[in-house]
Amino acid sequence: MIKQIVNQQVMKKHHSILITLSLMAFFALGLCTQSQAQTSRLAIKKPSSGTGVILDNETGGNSIFSIGGNEKMRLTTYGSLSLGTSSPIEHASLTLKDNAGGGWKHLAFQGNSENWCMGVFGAGGFYIAKDGFSSSWAKFVLKGDNVGIGTASPFASLPNSGLHIAKGDHTSLVLGDPVGGNYGGIIQTSDQRHRVFIGANYYDGGSSWGSFSSGKGIAGISILADQGSAPAWGVSSIDFYVSNTETNKTAMTMKIEVMSKS
Repeated sequence: MIKQIVNQQVMKKHHSILITLSLMAFFALGLCTQSQAQTSRLAIKKPSSGTGVILDNETGGNSIFSIGGNEKMRLTTYGSLSLGTSSPIEHASLTLKDNAGGGWKHLAFQGNSENWCMGVFGAGGFYIAKDGFSSSWAKFVLKGDNVGIGTASPFASLPNSGLHIAKGDHTSLVLGDPVGGNYGGIIQTSDQRHRVFIGANYYDGGSSWGSFSSGKGIAGISILADQGSAPAWGVSSIDFYVSNTETNKTAMTMKIEVMSKS
């Protein structure tokens, strides 16, 4: 009789423990569901900084990551990683699908004070842009066979495709390192319309090309050479000069004058 009473008390304690554990599990699951509703369902953590995490596909084949039944990422058996495509063509392949609104498909790079992006704008070419995701912010454009720097619409008439640098007054193309009399030269626009300067080893004691060429709009094309001194118009520092009316080296009537120094 005493043994039976003891067994009943033990069973009651077991039932109490089971009920307590069940309630704890129920509440834990409820709280977990609520807390994870806004976070990820799967977390993979390393036990310590000296250990690694291994994801293994024991059956072989590609490892596919899907959301809502739609593939988002694939890691192939060849070690290629793809985003947006199931057939990567390189070890890392990123395909940005067209969106309903069209426009940019781009990658964004954001720093503390700099925001840059690169990508395609509809069928309008490849862009690198700063501080915005539209063609009006483009700094570099590869459009068909044309390259634009500072413009989203590089000059592209059929016989004139190539490089288009758009900056405004004193746009310059630097060749070599002409500063300080080193080898090189500069092709530069003037602050006047339809004026171009071509200079070899051209350097005016530290002043910028923009300030030096300011106002020199009397010639359609000016070709100048200097060895580091401050050049001036109509003196020996100008080796070759052409205007649309006359040659201005000395009082000449010829259109082009070529002089060699002894």
